[in-house]
Formats: sequence, C-alpha cells, structure tokens
Amino acid sequence: MGPSALKRSQGRAPAAAGLTLVETVVALAILAILLALAFSGLGLVNNRRLASFARVLASEIRDVEQRARTERRCWRIVFDPVEERYEVHALETGGTDTRAGCQPGRGGRWQSHKSAVLPRPVDLVRSTFPSDRPVISPFGNLAAGEVVLRVPNGPQRVVAITALGRVTIAP
Repeated sequence: MGPSALKRSQGRAPAAAGLTLVETVVALAILAILLALAFSGLGLVNNRRLASFARVLASEIRDVEQRARTERRCWRIVFDPVEERYEVHALETGGTDTRAGCQPGRGGRWQSHKSAVLPRPVDLVRSTFPSDRPVISPFGNLAAGEVVLRVPNGPQRVVAITALGRVTIAP
C-alpha cells in the first residue's frame, strides 16, 4: 500500500458496531410471531388434553357401570374438585342386598379400587351429583348428573349421565 492509500484509510470514521434500528425492529417482529405461535400451540395442546381426559372419564364411568352389572354389587365414583382427583369404590360384603339399596350395612363398607389424579392443566370444576358421589346399583342404574372439566383460559367439557344411564360428552 502506498502512502496516499494509507493516508485515505486513516481519515475514515470506523464502521459502527451493533444493530441498526431496522434490524432491531425486524428481530423483535420475528420473536413476537414465534411467541404467538408457541402460545396458540399450547392452547391447542391443553384443549386436546381436556378432550382426551373427558373421554377417559366417560369410559371409566361406563366401565364401572358394567362391573356393577356383572358383579351384582354397588359401585360409586367419588369426585374431589379440591384435590383434582376421583376414586372408584365398590361396596364390599354386607351391602349388596338390593332391597336395602346401596348403603353399607351388616359389616359392609366401601373399598377403594382405583384412585386417579387429573392431568395437569385439566381442572375438575364441579359435579352435580349428590355429595359428588354417583352411585351405581347392581343393575347398572346410574344417578343422573354431570361433571364439568375445564382448562385455564380455555373451553370446558361436560361429562353427563342421563337418567337412562347414557354417558355423553358435551363441549
């Protein structure tokens, strides 16, 4: 390099290091779009979990109804909205006399057969069963009512049992 080229390069201002305002705005816009997509995807995942658990609960209720008919004894499901869980109980010896109904008597007691906790984002809002305990008779007769499930900031699902014993899921 000659002396004149050296002199010209020393006279220039150094290039600015960092991002321009346009580059910063574009980067923030891309980040905002990615965050929006991530949060909408999370809502979709939570809605799928809600729908899946509603199907699991409806299946569990139908299974308990079938077991009551097959085994000719009383069963019940105990919903606990505070603890976000439910338990399945069977009435053991002494309570299967159909004339007395499904009440423990003569040494009978409710014995737990299954305990389940709701998956994380799903909330057990309420149930309309007396004392949150639908009882299934030895003939498979269910108490009518519903269980309301919901995810935060999302829809709810209602698992309903009709007076005829039909179990349905409604949005």
